[in-house]
Amino acid sequence: TIAVQQGYEILINKGAKGFSKDFNVIKLIRKLTKHFESLEEYEKCSKLQKIKVNILTQKLIDSSN
Repeated sequence: TIAVQQGYEILINKGAKGFSKDFNVIKLIRKLTKHFESLEEYEKCSKLQKIKVNILTQKLIDSSN
């Protein structure tokens, strides 16, 4: 769908900063990953997982400061 593609493009181009602070980006990444897995678009899944790791890593760094 268009919404799925738009969500994916925002994540790829802007990362979490493409969404408001209170938006659950990790949940979006989980849903997008499941969607792309069902379509066997594993390259997109891989890109999403890398973004997820970067977001979680940054959250850990921020919480330790």
